[in-house]
Amino acid sequence: EDVPIVVVENKADLKKTDSSEFKISCENKEGIDQLATEILRMIKTES
Repeated sequence: EDVPIVVVENKADLKKTDSSEFKISCENKEGIDQLATEILRMIKTES
């Protein structure tokens, strides 16, 4: 069975890179909504 993998890079407010699909900042909440939306989409697709 295939298991979805989500790569998330934290501290996006400190360093900009192109290394992951999702970049978040827990400090200023940047990217959290987009990450949550994608996780919910993946769950709905798998059910």
